[in-house]
Amino acid sequence: MKNLKSYDKYSQTSEEAGSYCIGWKDKPCNPNDEVYKYTADAWKFTSSLDIWGIPVSGYYTTYGGGGFIAKLDVNKKVSQMVVDELFDNSWVDRQTRAVSYEFTLYCINTNTFTYNMFMVEFPETGGTFPYHLIYPVKVYQHLGPAGLYTLVCEVFFAIYLLILTVMLVVGIVQQKKQYFSNPWNGYDLVFVILSYIAVIMYIIRSIMTSRALSVFQADKKAFVNFYHIALWNVLLVLFLGCLTFMVTLRMLNVLGYNKRIGSLTRVFRRAASDMVWFGLFFTLLFVIYSSLGYLLFGSLLKSYKNVFASMSTLFINMIGMIKFSEIDSSYPVLSKIYFMIFILVMVYMILTMFLSMLSGAIDQVHEETKQAKEDEMVDYAIKKFKSFMTYGRHVQNRRRDRPSSGRW
Repeated sequence: MKNLKSYDKYSQTSEEAGSYCIGWKDKPCNPNDEVYKYTADAWKFTSSLDIWGIPVSGYYTTYGGGGFIAKLDVNKKVSQMVVDELFDNSWVDRQTRAVSYEFTLYCINTNTFTYNMFMVEFPETGGTFPYHLIYPVKVYQHLGPAGLYTLVCEVFFAIYLLILTVMLVVGIVQQKKQYFSNPWNGYDLVFVILSYIAVIMYIIRSIMTSRALSVFQADKKAFVNFYHIALWNVLLVLFLGCLTFMVTLRMLNVLGYNKRIGSLTRVFRRAASDMVWFGLFFTLLFVIYSSLGYLLFGSLLKSYKNVFASMSTLFINMIGMIKFSEIDSSYPVLSKIYFMIFILVMVYMILTMFLSMLSGAIDQVHEETKQAKEDEMVDYAIKKFKSFMTYGRHVQNRRRDRPSSGRW
């Protein structure tokens, strides 16, 4: 029996980074191949720095941003000839660990670029793992009515950020450490810092986009890697989501001076201590049950391939998007027991405890609201405006009444 040579698993530190002739042959190459063959450059390693590449995480492992790149043409016939030439010369062989097909589409109606990557991974043990990434990116931000609206919102945000920065600086200079005695002032400081980070990320995305489009405009057939732009855009959107959440909390604090909306915040404040311990208990129980799902079904099902994937699947089940058929087809008996216990414990018992805590807090706040005589939001806004207008006068009066420490 003939012994087959085995190859190690992929590693970014030990990946092949050499240049070969067509058919993975060592140099020197045939000069005619460089002229008459379509895929002469596909056998030469391209560094990630040359194509703005960054590591790509697949289903099986993470790969470097470079590799052996075969460029397809906009002409279908030429692209088919390129693929046939790669196939005839065994471009994909036993040492290949992943092949990805990347392209970017542009929809003029929605002004959206869509980066697409379809990957097939070949582990060292054999077999294949298909994987794909699809990221929509709006490169041209200020086109059309929606772009004009975006530009206006960005201008208002910049003005608001500058005003808030000035107020924070004045407050810190005048009151120093006493300024942070109010927790919301520290909250505003964190918001300002994160906002400036978001502005920097926005500028970096604009620069990367401009560079990528300049390469495309110079050569319509050149390979332009939009993956780093798409990934950076995802990070920026997540960052903006965090800022939006912080703004929402700040608005709830302001709206809390309205009696009706303030009742909602007082409910959670009343049940805060109980909800903290409930959250710890729920998190611990959820992680344990997710780990059990990974141990039971992780070897066969992609949705339970690790603890984090198992947690995501169970959370989706909790909100009603149940994925029971996939585990039922793999483990008919065990899956029913696992899913039944999950519904009884995590959905009925745990959520019932949560609702009972909120109900008790609601009853207490309802009684307090009947007797409370707090300012409405309009009164609160007027008081804050008056205090802001007379703020400098109060500070000067306090300084005038303060004894001097200078020498006579």
